[in-house]
Amino acid sequence: MRPSVTTARRVGFLIAALALAGCSGAANVNPAAQAVDQSQAQVRAPQGVQIGQDHCMDGGWSQDDCQHQCKDGNWGNGNQGDCKCWHGGWHTFGAFDGQGGCRHMKPSPSPSPSPSPTASPTPKPSPTPSPTTAPVACTQGAQAIVLGPALAPFAVLAGSTITNVGDTLVTYAPGAVTGGTDDDLIGVSPGTAVTGFYPPGTDTNGPTAIYAAGYNTNAAVPAAAQAALTTAYNTAAAEAPTALVSGDLGGQTLAPGVYKSTSTLAITAGNLTLNGGGNAESVFIFQVGSALTTTADGGAGGNVILTNGASACNVYWQIGSSATLGGATFYGNVLASASITINATTFTGRALASAGAVTIPVAGGSLITNPGGQ
Repeated sequence: MRPSVTTARRVGFLIAALALAGCSGAANVNPAAQAVDQSQAQVRAPQGVQIGQDHCMDGGWSQDDCQHQCKDGNWGNGNQGDCKCWHGGWHTFGAFDGQGGCRHMKPSPSPSPSPSPTASPTPKPSPTPSPTTAPVACTQGAQAIVLGPALAPFAVLAGSTITNVGDTLVTYAPGAVTGGTDDDLIGVSPGTAVTGFYPPGTDTNGPTAIYAAGYNTNAAVPAAAQAALTTAYNTAAAEAPTALVSGDLGGQTLAPGVYKSTSTLAITAGNLTLNGGGNAESVFIFQVGSALTTTADGGAGGNVILTNGASACNVYWQIGSSATLGGATFYGNVLASASITINATTFTGRALASAGAVTIPVAGGSLITNPGGQ
């Protein structure tokens, strides 16, 4: 009876002729003598050392009444001519010499046997990473307009419909998380229709981040956001103005403050630069009585630029009717009474329309990033 085969395999290939001395009675081994003592089966010889009547070149053989064992646990019987271990399996590479050993012979050109399959190691589970605090998306002070936990997570919110055309991506800035919810939500209330997502538009958190028919149908979430939008809109409109503005703001650089326009406002002739004065909590509030329009002129006009510590999360556009954002780059939270059209290819802020639609007609899509803040 042969001892059990071990699980590990060792590739061995004897490249020299071995003259192995015979065991007593090797030519006619008594079957009872082939029973191998388990403790003896564990004996291993160091390289080039002879044990009893058996000898090997690599030290992988042990004496077991003419039973021969490879170091990797594969057994061969000298009486059978199984004298060589090759790639984890036995190969009759040689002939039994009647003395419990083999005469080395050049292998025949016959096909080699397929290697015995080896079990793949069980992968070790990756350690669970320690939680880390996400970087803060923005810094806010007492003058910031509080959107609240129901509204802050929304990057796009409409009253009637949301329509997208191109490969728009709605996402959120690092650390822009409200109560465990990433600030990249899309929603409609009381309307229910969102078109142009999946495909071609996408959201960082997938279709479940879209609150509309055919996506996430929990209507209570966008409804609560609309209620919070009404509160935030009225709060922004009630702020005491620090300056009156009108017409085209293009080409101007403004310091933090509350800017009031009794009618329409535009950014067309140049870019509007908002200078934070080195204060990361600096707040800019624009109270627009009617519509806001920005017109694209490449990098030369129609864009909003933030400098010297100004942050998109602290910029608020309270619009009495609709906003059409045609410049390439726009920053800030747009709180519109009616609708919002985003032609900007880079929009860092929130598009929040109370009664109307949010439309994103850019053929190549827009990158919409919620900057965070509460």
